Amino acid sequence: MTEANQDIITRRLLLGAGGLLLTGIANLGLEFLAKPKPKNQETWIAKRVLSGQTIEAVASGSNKRSRLRLIGISAPNLDQDPWGLAARTALEELLGGDPFIVERDVEEVDDSNRILGYIWVDNKMVNALLVQQGYVLANVKPPNDRYRNLLENAQAEARLLGIGIWDPKNPMRLTPAEHFRRKQQGS
Repeated sequence: MTEANQDIITRRLLLGAGGLLLTGIANLGLEFLAKPKPKNQETWIAKRVLSGQTIEAVASGSNKRSRLRLIGISAPNLDQDPWGLAARTALEELLGGDPFIVERDVEEVDDSNRILGYIWVDNKMVNALLVQQGYVLANVKPPNDRYRNLLENAQAEARLLGIGIWDPKNPMRLTPAEHFRRKQQGS
């Protein structure tokens, strides 16, 4: 075996080990670091999932429907086949119809007057699970960046493993924002 071949094999082993380490770190973050903070929490029940990042829900003890948008993610548009519908379906399945916790961050509503939050089911952050499972992109914007590292590590894991929108055989080629701009321009 030549020295060049040995270098290639060594680099590949190091990349694989680095990938396993990154996956382990992301999983640790999801399992141990991702617990809802005691402040800024409310219990809600989903009534309808509108997209991979927006739901219509009712706060516990209320009858008023409100729109909630998951913080720190960007879901494919519904017309971005097959990813938009897959993201919406995944969010429906993760919510399951049971009550969930909404944790607020700094900004509590967006420009469309949707309530912003991290959604927790069984002490697991749905926002991060959607990213980790390759249904949505991590898209953390200050000042709502409490879980930046968690979301970015979840995305790194999905990319490394080629899951969902990162599947090398059928990747999502345009971000949701790029898709929307092209649609607005008529291309």
